[in-house]
Amino acid sequence: MLYAVPRRKDAGGSGSSEASVGSLRAAGIDRIDGHAPAAPVRARPDSASGHASAAPRCPPQHAWIKYDRDSFWFDVGPGERMTLRAPGQGTGTAVTLCESRISPGSSCPPHVHHTADEKLHVLAGTLVVQCGKERFEAPEGTTVVIPRGLPHAWSNTSPREVRVLAYFTPGGIEDYFVKVARIKPQERELVARQHDSRLLHPID
Repeated sequence: MLYAVPRRKDAGGSGSSEASVGSLRAAGIDRIDGHAPAAPVRARPDSASGHASAAPRCPPQHAWIKYDRDSFWFDVGPGERMTLRAPGQGTGTAVTLCESRISPGSSCPPHVHHTADEKLHVLAGTLVVQCGKERFEAPEGTTVVIPRGLPHAWSNTSPREVRVLAYFTPGGIEDYFVKVARIKPQERELVARQHDSRLLHPID
């Protein structure tokens, strides 16, 4: 269960997204707070890049709290389990915060996010990260900031589990992770594109 200090209602109010809430509930998250969740991220065309760009957001008007005892872990792919520490619907789409546990020998395929910046913070172990053409090790305590539009990938080549926090700004990408856990690998490219991301192989 997720908890939040009730927010003060304003004149504009907030919408709801049954699809987003349904996906979160499928991952074991049954309530965002005492109010309707924030509206999903809406994209608009960016004239410079041709990709959609995230629409402006208003910050949430309440404190959002989730206790560790309420965490629900689910499989995102082979060797990776994830929990949503702060889904975008709980933060007014300001940020999505995920924690992953990555088994030895597991990896994430090369991909790019067109409308969200990603920050990785390694909690335990050593993650091998590739950003563009640069490949490097990120040991425990390392933070990696990956701006939108930069192809990247990661892998765990060590003999021990790696734990990583991933921040996405703006938020809202959690629907992708929830969906990708329930679809066939060949369907992931289409779902990625629906969330303003693209799978790459190799990194271009």
